[in-house]
Amino acid sequence: MAEPVFATIESPLFFCKSPAMIDPLTEVVTLLKPGARHSKFVHGASPWAISRTVAGEPFYCAILDGGCRVAIDGHAPVELQPGDFVLIPAAYGVAMSSLEPPPSGVETAPPVALDNGEYRIGDARNPIDMRMMAGNCSFASPDAALLVSLLPQCVHVRGEPRLTTLVQLVRDESRAQRPAREIVLSRLVEVLLIEALRFSTGTDASPGLVRGLADSRLAAAIRGMHARPAHPWTV
Repeated sequence: MAEPVFATIESPLFFCKSPAMIDPLTEVVTLLKPGARHSKFVHGASPWAISRTVAGEPFYCAILDGGCRVAIDGHAPVELQPGDFVLIPAAYGVAMSSLEPPPSGVETAPPVALDNGEYRIGDARNPIDMRMMAGNCSFASPDAALLVSLLPQCVHVRGEPRLTTLVQLVRDESRAQRPAREIVLSRLVEVLLIEALRFSTGTDASPGLVRGLADSRLAAAIRGMHARPAHPWTV
């Protein structure tokens, strides 16, 4: 009969030590509970311009070929080049145009859906000179507004192929009907957000606030203080 095999544990405290807290950026993104809503593959033929108003939705786009201009919530336009990635955690007004926009007062027809599920915008008589992927995601957290306020207003990353690859994966998964599609999409969007925010100046989230939001009892108190800052709160 074989003798039993025993393992000697030199440091039993290993089992009672709590793991070190991960960095606040990862905590913020995890608490946001992001999910993919939709993404589009867009072909542009200059000149064109488009603008939209959304209720604080997260917006992202990756330029594959050519270039365009993007203006966020009234800020000065930024010129985007191939390989550029833009993330806006809470977009309210987004305006995009070709590098040479149409004359002032000239309206551009809305994007036209193609048979393959992609979109085309601009003059149908002109050749395609821009390709991009754009999309929106959603945050399921009840504390989304508070958490988003800890993130940069806009993230512009230049020439990072990892982000373009992630956007392509999000698009491919969103168009497929594979098992566990929703969980895969949510994880891909989490990674996409973290990768993009790595290139920003960072997050203003403090470890104490993030840990508090992760605790159901403390989160209720934090929400109340955030909603009514003038109330004489006591501890």
